[in-house]
Amino acid sequence: QTETINVTAPSFTVKMVAVNAPCWIEATTAGNPTPVFAQVLSAGQTHLFTVTKSMTIDTGSAAGRAFFYKGAKLIGFYFPSKVPFTMNFNAVS
Repeated sequence: QTETINVTAPSFTVKMVAVNAPCWIEATTAGNPTPVFAQVLSAGQTHLFTVTKSMTIDTGSAAGRAFFYKGAKLIGFYFPSKVPFTMNFNAVS
């Protein structure tokens, strides 16, 4: 399962949250095969990612939820329905 999320902004923040259970998360950026982040978040733990062009975030548990922000303003969220799940985030200006 894959979802592409385009945000009209030069950059934005994605907050990944492990809700009620652990969640494996891996994040990669375009043109870089080495993950910028790859670990299990414990239940209740969060991790922030700044997207300036594009970023792919894979999640291995339905506990993984994505919230995205422009500055401090929540502009959207995505809750994967199946796992593993890939979210492609793009900053579109």
